[in-house]
Amino acid sequence: MGILEETIKELKVSDLDQQVRELSDIITQEERGGKKYDGPDGPNTFLSLFVLKDQRGRGKFITFREVFLTLEREQPETYIIGVWERQVKESNETVGPMKRIKAIEVKENKAEKILRKYAEQLQFLKGK
Repeated sequence: MGILEETIKELKVSDLDQQVRELSDIITQEERGGKKYDGPDGPNTFLSLFVLKDQRGRGKFITFREVFLTLEREQPETYIIGVWERQVKESNETVGPMKRIKAIEVKENKAEKILRKYAEQLQFLKGK
């Protein structure tokens, strides 16, 4: 958390969207460690992390579900946390489209609190 705390102190008093974007970029670099994956992305998706991959079905009908968690801007200074999933085969071949299965409104007005809410949801989905 030292890097985040230092960055928060260094951020000028700028608009909330810029603060959230800068902190999200730092978290993305730390979490991904240079790895690339095909998750939800877009101009208003500030943070998108892979959460888990679990097995569905039996016998020859086995598929896997990949889950991603995003922090998205709905409007200026209005955010949601999105839970996305897609079905993939064991060979990582996509079976179906990416779907948002849940959207959680974030009712916070500080960048640190918004990202703390995101981290809480991430821990919940990982079962911790």
